[in-house]
Amino acid sequence: MTFQIRYFLFSFATVLIISCVNNGQEKTVLQDTNPKTNIVVKQKISNQAKDVFRKLIWTTDFDTMKHDFILIKNREVKADTLTPKKVIDEINSIYISIFLQFKKVSHDTIYVSIPDSYYLTEKIGTSGAFNYMASTTYSLTELNGIKYVNYDFEEGEHLSPGTMTRDYYKNYY
Repeated sequence: MTFQIRYFLFSFATVLIISCVNNGQEKTVLQDTNPKTNIVVKQKISNQAKDVFRKLIWTTDFDTMKHDFILIKNREVKADTLTPKKVIDEINSIYISIFLQFKKVSHDTIYVSIPDSYYLTEKIGTSGAFNYMASTTYSLTELNGIKYVNYDFEEGEHLSPGTMTRDYYKNYY
């Protein structure tokens, strides 16, 4: 092989290895385009920030073996100690850009709304919206007697309102 081909292969291999190295400190979780500048912004989440999400009863994570998202139960809870307010306040404390509002409970269904759903339905993409709905649905169905979560919000490109159950996400647990 000529020197130039060896140099090219060595450079390519080096760049490939360096680009695959992850120091565990940051993980890209969202790419978004800033409408004012049309520049792609990569938002990072540190290990410390990942710990914040573990405060939720249920969260999602990406399984690198399955190449798909999975649901993770972060802690055991006693359903009789939970209230809709506690669970919703917990969700809202983590997802500060998406305000989930309690409406009512009727039989086995909790009714919630998202008054300003733009961030959820347009800004975080299909995967982000799916992960929010999965973790929120699983967390709210931890409530005693709740099997369904009825979401009321303005439909967007990545998500539509409706009634969800755990069955919809059962392949991710």
